[in-house]
Amino acid sequence: MSLKKAITEKVIAGLILTIILYGCSFVHGFYPAIWNLTKTLWSYVTASASVPRWLLGILILAFSIQVLRVLIRVFRKKAEPSVLDYCEDIILDLTWRWQNYGPDDLTSLWCFCPACDTALIYNEEKDYSEYGRGRTVVHFSCDHCGKRVKTFDSDKNYLLQRVTRQIDRSRRNGDWRKRIRTATT
Repeated sequence: MSLKKAITEKVIAGLILTIILYGCSFVHGFYPAIWNLTKTLWSYVTASASVPRWLLGILILAFSIQVLRVLIRVFRKKAEPSVLDYCEDIILDLTWRWQNYGPDDLTSLWCFCPACDTALIYNEEKDYSEYGRGRTVVHFSCDHCGKRVKTFDSDKNYLLQRVTRQIDRSRRNGDWRKRIRTATT
């Protein structure tokens, strides 16, 4: 806003206030009533009581502000989700969940059963079959419903790194926004 516009607005506001006060002077007893109201309020605030009334006024004001803050939080439209709200995704046909402790830090990454939503248990073993030739495989199964859910041709640590890379890619390219909307709706 330019300085000229600000000065113009203040001059206009002053003129309007002057016109209102001039109009009030035609109301019989208006200014004495305002003066009496001011004196009455002052004597009420400064009167003696077991708790000073000015302190009571401050407490009421503080309480009112807190109530207003709570009401604003309750009625405010929910903000758009942030990358920290992205803590669940379906990767490699499994539901993975983790905790966010910052934009680049995730912990407690683990997968869950698609049937009963129980944390899966894993078993690593070597595949010495004709085609396995000693490779490491990890089997995920659910101890609640007894299903063998998924088998991967890697060890657990490599698999967790692979999922972490997918989560990181989704965060970097903004794909998490689409994924969080489908997960929450």
